[in-house]
Amino acid sequence: MAQLETSPAVRPPRTFSQAAARILRTALWQVYRAIGYLGLVATFAALLLGFPSGPGPISNYGFDLGLYAGFILLHLVMTQPRFKELAWGSRGGTATERRVYILVSTASWGALYFLAAPLPGGALHLGDYERVVAALGVLFFLVGLALMFAGTTAALVDGMIALRGAAAQFSQFAAAPLLSAGQYARVRHPKYRAAVVMCWSTLLIHPTMAQLFWVALISGSFIGFIPLEERQLMAARGAEYADYRRRTPYRLFRGIW
Repeated sequence: MAQLETSPAVRPPRTFSQAAARILRTALWQVYRAIGYLGLVATFAALLLGFPSGPGPISNYGFDLGLYAGFILLHLVMTQPRFKELAWGSRGGTATERRVYILVSTASWGALYFLAAPLPGGALHLGDYERVVAALGVLFFLVGLALMFAGTTAALVDGMIALRGAAAQFSQFAAAPLLSAGQYARVRHPKYRAAVVMCWSTLLIHPTMAQLFWVALISGSFIGFIPLEERQLMAARGAEYADYRRRTPYRLFRGIW
């Protein structure tokens, strides 16, 4: 008895509008990827360039402090599990929530840097040593940058910003792996450690009161966010994170804290 031959299904050709929509979607994802990558280093780029210093009223300190408080408040609200649950239906966050967070954080930081008022207070003049000290600052900044991205791959960063098709890498998302090897086996927050190193190194490049003001605010925020993040990780990860804390007792600097 003869067998019936079956032909494979033939996908109908895309129309021009479908092809254009596909190209547009791909382009938009690449734009988002570029924004996400830039957003990860935007704070440190601003510190490396330096915050404005110059003549102005002392009230500018209050204005800039208010700008930063607004930025931090927005950041804290968006990272709270209760807010995520109300806005996105998941206390651990979703891919869409992560993308919105990346876009809002990047845009708000750009606005803050653009609006920051020049701060009075003068600068430390080092004379013949100024270039040497600035070079040391750049060196320490690069060391911090290397520590920040040690072991990081493009796939990992894509997961951190929740790029379409990438495996989730933000640690409060239940499906994401808990990072505990490499630098994470020595301290629990090596990226925050690198951030603190980068922050203070820029004070050698820009030895001004304005830079000191912003370095203290930003590095203090990284340090202050650690207990909040750990509470969220304990709530999301439970025994897994508790065991990691026992194995890795130091948060930021070994032998100190």
